Amino acid sequence: MQQLPITKSDLKKIEKVHFERWRTLLLTIGAKRFTGSALPMPGSKIPNQERNKEMTYPHPQHLALDISKHQGEFYPARARYRDFTAIIGRCSIGFAPRDPRYLENKIKTERLGIPWLSYSVNWPINGQPAREAIATASLLTDQTSPLMPIKVVADIELGVLEHKAGHHTIPGAELYEINKEYILTLQKQVAPIEVIIYTGKWYWNSPKLLPHIDGYEKNFRLWHAEYLHPDRVGDHVSPYDIKSTWHLLIPAPWTEKDIFAWQWTSKGQGRKFGISDSISIDQNVIYDKLPDSTPPPDDPPTDPATDARLLSLEKWREDIADVT
Repeated sequence: MQQLPITKSDLKKIEKVHFERWRTLLLTIGAKRFTGSALPMPGSKIPNQERNKEMTYPHPQHLALDISKHQGEFYPARARYRDFTAIIGRCSIGFAPRDPRYLENKIKTERLGIPWLSYSVNWPINGQPAREAIATASLLTDQTSPLMPIKVVADIELGVLEHKAGHHTIPGAELYEINKEYILTLQKQVAPIEVIIYTGKWYWNSPKLLPHIDGYEKNFRLWHAEYLHPDRVGDHVSPYDIKSTWHLLIPAPWTEKDIFAWQWTSKGQGRKFGISDSISIDQNVIYDKLPDSTPPPDDPPTDPATDARLLSLEKWREDIADVT
């Protein structure tokens, strides 16, 4: 049979076929590297369930940093310059005194009108979750900064992994009830301010806790902790770009509709984002449009009844404080 000459059009068709094959291979390898699963092949159909999951993520309304004493001096104006428009500050851990930089950071952030949220870490080994929640609520404000945070976050992450304080020795059913009592009591103390639960699938759906879930969590929204692969985190990585392709492993019983915020990395560029001492910092996206914080008054209130109550609370905290 006589071989026909290959035209330029034929060469283009051959190149296109080879390109698509290599593209398919690279997409598959790249997806496995970053997410542990392959992307759908070009031309293949995505199941409706997966397509809907891809489309139901809300659009981020805020980029947010969460900070504590470990970050040293915080400069909220620098953070705002880098497009961070909400700050989440650590208030306390267990029965320990208030984070020494909490009020300072709160006031500086509020004076710029940036939304201020608070988080506190539950310390299960104390075994007194209701009392601990009451102590937490009492630390959220004082005379120098009387405004309540826009949201209050219950940080629930201790008791599954081994810890020097012994949280991991608490049985699963008891640990779950401790978490539950802390969260429910905290909500009663700060109402009408909304309480958000901070946790991750690795914790809430661990074999230790999963059998005991009773569904009360659905009354609270989720600040979801799930970090991207380190290769995807750098100076130019933005959650605005990655959210449409990253399938979050959301812990049951929550769904995508219950997500308030997503902590997506602990490798943010700390000093660039307004932190003096910490090289890296947690970065978050918040899916709610938050109101601006109203700056506190220049002069603290001088109500005698309030002063007496605050002094009483300070004395009570000294009496029950643990080394945490």
